Parts: sequence; C-alpha cells; structure tokens
Amino acid sequence: MSKKVSRRKFIKKAGTAGLAFGSGMVAAPYLSFGAQPTKLTTATLAGGWSRIANDLLIDKNFGGKHGVGFDVFNIYGSVRQYYTDIMTGNFDIGVGAWDSFAKFAAKGAPIKIAAIITTGSLAGYITGPNGPNSLAELKGKTLGSMTVTGTYNMGRTWAKVFDGIDFNKDLTVQNVPNPPAVLGLVAANRADAGLIWEHTLSSGLAKIPGSKVFLNLNDHYKKHTNRDMPYFAVGVNTKRMARHPKGSLAKAMASYGDMFQWITDNKVGFTQQASRVKLKPEILESAVNSGRMKFKVRPMTDAKNREDVLHAAKIMNKAGTLPKVSESFFAV
Repeated sequence: MSKKVSRRKFIKKAGTAGLAFGSGMVAAPYLSFGAQPTKLTTATLAGGWSRIANDLLIDKNFGGKHGVGFDVFNIYGSVRQYYTDIMTGNFDIGVGAWDSFAKFAAKGAPIKIAAIITTGSLAGYITGPNGPNSLAELKGKTLGSMTVTGTYNMGRTWAKVFDGIDFNKDLTVQNVPNPPAVLGLVAANRADAGLIWEHTLSSGLAKIPGSKVFLNLNDHYKKHTNRDMPYFAVGVNTKRMARHPKGSLAKAMASYGDMFQWITDNKVGFTQQASRVKLKPEILESAVNSGRMKFKVRPMTDAKNREDVLHAAKIMNKAGTLPKVSESFFAV
C-alpha cells in the first residue's frame, strides 16, 4: 500500500537528497541555498610576508565558511603602483601602511581602513658592523629607505618629534624602489643604515656580517607614548566595496582574522611557506622568533583601536607629515 507524502515533506526530502528539477517551482528554493559566495578582489606586493598571507587567504579558503571568496588582481613589484591601483579602484581590499591609505583618503580617494594588523615592531633601522647605534649617531650620515612608504614617513616623524632629528636637514636620505635595494646600500657601505621592515630585516642580518637592528619603530614610539604603534592595516576601496552585497566587508574581515590567527597558531606552518616568495624558511623563522613579525587583527569597529590610530595621526599632523585624519577614515 502506497504511503501519501505531503508536498512540504516531498520538497524537504528532495532538497536533502540534492535533487534538481526542471520546474523552477520546486528547484528554486533549493538552489538558493547553493548561491555562490561573494567574490572580492585583492592584490599584494611581491616578495614579502603580505604575499604569503594573501596566498594563504585564498589557498586555504579562509573566506569559505564566511560566504566570501577572493581573487587576485595583481602582484606588484612597485609600492607606488600598488597604492595607486587600490586608490583608483582596481581592487577591493589590500594590506598596507595605514598612513599611506590616509594620505590617499585626504586627497578624496574612497579609501578607509578596516583594521590594524601589525604594530611597528615589524620595522626598524638596520646597520653594518661599524654603523651607528642610535638615531643621534645617524646625524650627518646616509640612510637608505623608500621615501614613498609609510615606514619611512612614520620613522622620520618619530625621529623629528621625539629626538629633534630632521631627516631633510640632519642626514642624507638615499631613496630606492624596494627593500632589497636598501640592503644593497648597507652591504656596499653606500648607506650607514637602512629603514625597512620584515622579512627584509632578518634577511639583512643573515647576509651582512656583523649587522644589527639598532632601533625598532614600535619601541621608539612606545617609549614616548606608552602605546603600540599602529602600522600595517587592511585598507578598502569603499566605492568598489559598495557594489558587493551588504555585509561583505564584515565577512572579509572575519576571513582575514581567521587567516592571521592561523599564522599565529601555526608558526612552523607559516615559515614553511617561505618558498612562495623564494625565501629560505630560516629567514622567515628568524623574523617570527625575533618577536618583530607578529600579527593581531585590531578592527576599527573598536573605539580603542580607532583612538590609537587617531593619536598617531595627530602627532604626524602636528609634525606636518600627514593631513588631518578623522573618524570618517574608518570602515565601521
């Protein structure tokens, strides 16, 4: 004897079994559950930790459980072009120094930051065996750096405000296009010190006999403010982001949070990714073990995190190295 099945139960069973029907009346409710995740476009610089992080974000599908995916627009060799392209809307979201994003926002670009992900511990001054041991000793000498970067901008600001040392007057700055070029200057004794970030700092310590990091940017900033220095951030082009479904940024940030937590919890697994950027694992391991390379997502939805950025911004604005930054700079 056949058993009657209600239409509601039939649809439920069909959906559970994954049946597809030619009739939209039955199939449509089921197919809606299989909607494709939102796809955001990201980009990264070549050769550094941000490239590794970006690859992990995609390869390990950290966005999957949050209903968001990521495509790569480009892998850049030029820092300047990277920032220009997020400003002009060639990709949705990316990692960079918060003050660089702030400069573009001040010019009217639809750029905001959603989170701070590192402190200034990631950056510092490297010198050879006979180089200076302090900023005071750097006066009258040559510094190698990339003047287009937030690293340089924040470094010169803290030197001016906290130590009275003006990079434009008290020393010679040799501008180069990328971090390895900074190491080249120091190794060839064409610069007395270099201002760069990890992993390049650890690469320099391994390659240049007797080299040392004589000052870490976070230590410098914290000594005078009793705060950690905000440094790398997740920046978003809000005009592009507005094209995506509501809540896409929150999903993206949850994905970034999971990815950076994985890096923190799996240091060995992270250092084994060094080959992605043609780097020896021991260099990345040194950067992590030194305590300089560490990540923590500090979302701008938290008022304390926003205030930390605004505090640094006020110091920079007063020093004339950054336009005024307001609450409108934060993606909340």
